[in-house]
Formats: sequence, C-alpha cells, structure tokens
Amino acid sequence: MTDYFDIDSFPVTSKVIKESKSELLCLYFAASWCPDCTPVTASLKELYEKQDMNKKLFEILYVSSDSSAEQMAKSAESSFGSWFVIPFLNVEERTNLKKHFKAYAGKEASVLGLGMVGRNGIPYVVVINCKTYQVTHSGEVTSGDIHLSSNIFSSRR
Repeated sequence: MTDYFDIDSFPVTSKVIKESKSELLCLYFAASWCPDCTPVTASLKELYEKQDMNKKLFEILYVSSDSSAEQMAKSAESSFGSWFVIPFLNVEERTNLKKHFKAYAGKEASVLGLGMVGRNGIPYVVVINCKTYQVTHSGEVTSGDIHLSSNIFSSRR
C-alpha cells in the first residue's frame, strides 16, 4: 500500500523529514518490553550503522509504545543510540502517528480508543520518502549492501 504523508499534521516528524539529508525516513513503532521488537531493533541498528554516515540512505524515527519515559530512555541508550525519537511526553504526536498508521501494541488499543481489528501491531515500520512524502508500508529499498524493507530488515551477505 502506498499513500502520501501529510507532514503538517506531525510537527516532530515533519522537522526530521525537512532537516534530513537522507532519502528515506523509517518510522519505527516498537517498545523495549516487546519480545518481537528485540530482534527487529537489533537488525535495524545493524543496518543503520552500516550506512555511510556522510551519505545516509535512511534515518529512523522511533515511535515508542514503552510504558514510561525512563523505560524509553533506557532502551534508546542501550539499543539504538543516535536515532531520532518522538519525545515520550509528546503524547499527542505519538498517539496520532499510531492511529494514522494503525501501529500500536494490543495493550494500547483501549487507551487509544481503537480496536484490535485492522491494526498492524508492533514492531512495525513505515518508510517515508523525504522528498515526495510518499509512504510505503510494504516496499523495499536496496543501496549497496543494505537491503531495507518496510516489513523486514536484513543485510545482504
């Protein structure tokens, strides 16, 4: 599925897109307590660090489903370091992104006022083209030895 991202509705995300020198922005919906997120986070970190840091193909913006600011900060420090992060206290943007892309943990459904049907769950990745604002939910990008998919992150060996 491909659509276009209305960047004006999401100020932090918009700022990252506008300031990025990368082709792509990956919105990464995850939580440190989520066992399915752990291997995806590790793979994504490996891919991110494999990039030529002077000419990055992609940036990552973490959209947390963590239970507290402390939990999110600890996860950021130990798991991914230099990624962009929607601040934990920016509940409005995190909530709006989760609702927009239907990417949230099952335990968040009632808090968000949403059901379980049709949700993407976590971990989930949305790839946004930083120039055209085109959104890909199930696409792939390859550059050098980096293979980036909005569903699966893997490195070519």
